[in-house]
Formats: sequence, structure tokens, C-alpha cells
Amino acid sequence: MQKLTRLIFSLCFTWSLILPSMAQTNAQTPKTVLPDPVSGPEPAPVILPQVVSIKPVYSVLSQEQTAREDNLSINNSNQSVAVYPGNIIRFTISNPMAFLNSRPTDNSKVVLYVNGVEMKGIVSDWMSQITRLQINSGQLPALGNTADIFIALRRNDSTRGAWQFFYGNTGHFYDNFANLNASIGWQGMSELQKVPGAPRVTIIYYRIWVFLCWMLLFVIVLGLFVYICGFTDALKDGGRGGAYSLSLSQLMFWTTLVIGAFIYTLVLTDIVTTFNTSILLLLGVSAGTTGLAYVIDSNFAKNNPGAAQKKHETFLKDILTDGNGYSVQRIQAFAWNLVLGMYFIIYTIDNKSMPEFSSTILFLAGISSASYLGAKGPENTNATRPVAAAGGPPTPASDSSAT
Repeated sequence: MQKLTRLIFSLCFTWSLILPSMAQTNAQTPKTVLPDPVSGPEPAPVILPQVVSIKPVYSVLSQEQTAREDNLSINNSNQSVAVYPGNIIRFTISNPMAFLNSRPTDNSKVVLYVNGVEMKGIVSDWMSQITRLQINSGQLPALGNTADIFIALRRNDSTRGAWQFFYGNTGHFYDNFANLNASIGWQGMSELQKVPGAPRVTIIYYRIWVFLCWMLLFVIVLGLFVYICGFTDALKDGGRGGAYSLSLSQLMFWTTLVIGAFIYTLVLTDIVTTFNTSILLLLGVSAGTTGLAYVIDSNFAKNNPGAAQKKHETFLKDILTDGNGYSVQRIQAFAWNLVLGMYFIIYTIDNKSMPEFSSTILFLAGISSASYLGAKGPENTNATRPVAAAGGPPTPASDSSAT
């Protein structure tokens, strides 16, 4: 027991001597202190270019006041600017250098965007002479904080697609304006965002009084055509008392539609070349049908000098019947031209341009006319064939050719 007590006492004494020396050693050993991480300069925020202002540039001072009055009458607010075809719109953008650096190629131009859609052909030549090499070599002077980019609202063949898009955004077919969300951007890219409060653009196509004057002219022309059709023998076969001719009526129908569409589109678009090849081909089909029908009837009359002319009854009955009753070929030609004419009218009003018919539709029109012409020979023959009553002698037909 005494030995155990001595052992414990020795251990405690030894430990009391070691602890102070360990504490002194730790105090003399330098501690490694990691320095606080040094924070570098924060990267500068990227400022995207934006459209900060949209203002029209008018050709004359009086037009500015007129545009302001038109804008208030249409929109009843100042959140939109009114422009007319041929005017220039000035877009003011922020950070123009960043916008220039986003140009995809040296040949790219600034283009107008409407409702997020690129309006091809309506472009600006802003910085079009500056190349990427000049920019990188520092030859370009400082552009400043803002820059003005000018867009001209030209109406010609190269911008026809863009204007048709404008017309498609018109509220009603009789409206003379379209209120658009306009911006700019590089060709093939996306539009620049606008700052809050940037105005919309209202394009006014024409003056109402100009449209009414042209429509009055069309009504006069239409009245002249109605007089020719109803009170003269211009559309009748064989002169006074003869029946109406389907081929002549078809030619007059398309002539009236094309003249009316030409006046309508000319007033609204100021583009004279609204005709296209398909319209000329369609008129050619009608004129060709009339010419061939005349040749067929002339040959028949020459070979049958004693044949009686078909007499006038009603307009529809005249053009839908041959010498023996209603003709399927005539009904087909009449129905097809009526449907195609309705489509022509609706398309012209909605798109402010004449439709461009596909080759398939033109082939259908040609087939319809060919079937009508192919049946004319049998029509004339049947018209002169005597019809025998039951048990009686044959009686001569009272009608002959019908065109």
C-alpha cells in the first residue's frame, strides 16, 4: 500500500514539472495565420442597348400638326406617334457601341421590327460603311451614350411584304391605320427592347377624303359597266333580243373585279405595279374563252345559216342553259368563277393587294373553261336537232347556238 502511494505521488510530481515546460514551448512556437482573401474589383455590369425614344421626322411642318391631330383622334392618347408612308422614324438608342459590337456581319443592316417580326426591306444604313477591322483598330470615334438611327417608311416592290404585314394588323378592312409595336435590330437577329414609356407607332395609310374620291370614281365605272350589261346588247349573243353569253359575262366579270382591285390597292399602297402574272393569266383565260366561243359559234352559224338564235329569258337561265336545258359544264364554269371571284375580293380587301393564284388554281380555271368550250359543239348540234313528238312528225328546234 505504501509503495502504491509513493508511485502515485511520483507521477503527480513529474506531471507538474512537465506541464509548465509544454506551455512555454507552445507559447514560443509561431502560429501560421492565413491572410484574409483580398477581394478584387467587381466586374462592370453589362448595359444592354435599348430604344429610349421614338420620334417621327415629317417632311413639312404642317404635317406634324396634322399627324398630332390624327393621332389623338385615333388613339385618344399621347402613348403613340402618328406617321405616314414616306415619313422617317428616328429611333434613339442607348449604348450604341454595344449595339454595334453585336452586329453579326459587316454587311448586316439595321432593320425595322414590328411586333417582333423583321420587316425586310425597311432598313437603315447606320454604320454600314464601318467594318469590324476599323472597330478593333480604334479607327471609330467615340459614339457617346446615345445614337439616332433613322428608318424611312418607303413603299415599293422591295418592301411590299412588310406593308402587307402592316395591313394585316389593321383592325377592320375600312380602317386607314394600324397601331404597331415598333423597334429596331440587326438583320436576322432580334429586336432591341424599349424602355418603359416608349411610344407605339401608328401608321396612317391614306386620307379618308382621298379614299372616298377614288371610290366615287370606281362607283361611276361600275355604274357604266352595269349600264352596258343591263341596257345594251354588249353581252348578248346575236344582238337585240338574243340571250346573254356566258363567255362574255365571264370576261366582263373579271374585268370589273380587276379594275376595282387596282383602284383600291393603288389608293392604299401607292404602288402601281400591283398586278402579277397570275392575274394576267386569269384575264387571258377569260379572253381566250370568249374568243374560242365566238369562233365556234361563227363556224356553226356559217354552216347552219337557217338556225334560229337562242332567245333571252332571264340572265341566269341564259348563261346556265344550252339549247335543251341546264348544262353541267355551264353550271361548273359559273360556280367556279363565282367562288374564285369571292376569294379575289376578300383577299384584296384583307391584304390590300391582289392575290397571286397558284398554277393549280389557274389549271382548274382552264379546265373549267375547256369543258365549257368542249360542250359547245354538241350544244349547237342538239339545239338544231328536231324533236319528234309521240306519234307525230319531227318539229324543228327554235333555238340554236348559245355562247
